[in-house]
Amino acid sequence: MITPLRDYVLLEELKPTVSSGIVLSENADLKESVRAKVIKIGQNVSQFKEGQIVLFKRHLFDEVFIDKIEYLLGREENVIAIYD
Repeated sequence: MITPLRDYVLLEELKPTVSSGIVLSENADLKESVRAKVIKIGQNVSQFKEGQIVLFKRHLFDEVFIDKIEYLLGREENVIAIYD
């Protein structure tokens, strides 16, 4: 596993579903905000903590593959909300 530096966060995207529980296609519009679980945070991140679910704009994050699992790496300022 990696540890983000400064104000970077490592997220694991939660696949979008509809109210019936059906997982949407990978071709779904990814410009909308999406949900992710916070996996690791850099030492300067103060708005949220590991394990929380957040909303973010996917196109502002870089894809990172660790042990064949896709994660997203980006700055704390690009996370737009904490999902309750």
